[in-house]
Amino acid sequence: MPAELSVPKEPIPSEKGLADATEEARHFQEGDLEEQARRHRSARMWHLHWIGICALWAGVVAVVVVSGVCLWHLVTPPAVHFLEADQLSLLNTIAVTSIVSVLATFFVQQVIR
Repeated sequence: MPAELSVPKEPIPSEKGLADATEEARHFQEGDLEEQARRHRSARMWHLHWIGICALWAGVVAVVVVSGVCLWHLVTPPAVHFLEADQLSLLNTIAVTSIVSVLATFFVQQVIR
């Protein structure tokens, strides 16, 4: 005996669903959806722009602080130093590497333009 085949019934759209679909179709025909998408893309790019600016300033502040600590250890007597020699060496390595990296990136961007 063959198994019964059940065909799913299509859902009956509600009044709200029909109204929403009609409204969306009207917006799509008038081009409102494309305008909305363009505005959202623009807002997203604006947020990414400010995130980049904040990251840049955080990097600048970090380099200034690290450079200040290194300079402090260069000009003050050993009695007031707060870092060990190996810690200072690591800090100097990080400072020099980040400064060289920033300068190299800057010069490469200038050449590419």
